[in-house]
Amino acid sequence: MFKIGDFSKLSGLSINTLYHYENIGILEPRFIDGNTNYRYYEADQLVTINKVLALKDAGLSLSEISSTLIEDSLNKEIITMLEDKADSLEKSLELETNRLERLRTNIFLIKNGEYLI
Repeated sequence: MFKIGDFSKLSGLSINTLYHYENIGILEPRFIDGNTNYRYYEADQLVTINKVLALKDAGLSLSEISSTLIEDSLNKEIITMLEDKADSLEKSLELETNRLERLRTNIFLIKNGEYLI
């Protein structure tokens, strides 16, 4: 078992983040010493941390991640959720690309005196 400070170093997460994850139900320590209130984690909980980080990177909110972990969602459900996020990101990217093209066109027109603000 690892004390929270050691687990923090292993996971790359701050102690405050681990406390926060505990409070919102994402990752609870395996053992809390009743006398010292020290929190202890197991090495296999690093797998959960990696899943959380991957889901965060995919754009899921901590609330969505918490629900996914609490419900112990099947990989199929997680894949569907990630595909939905990918589709949403793709649409946002397309909109922003179009916006950038319009901006570049306006800059060109202004520089060439063809467009006045």
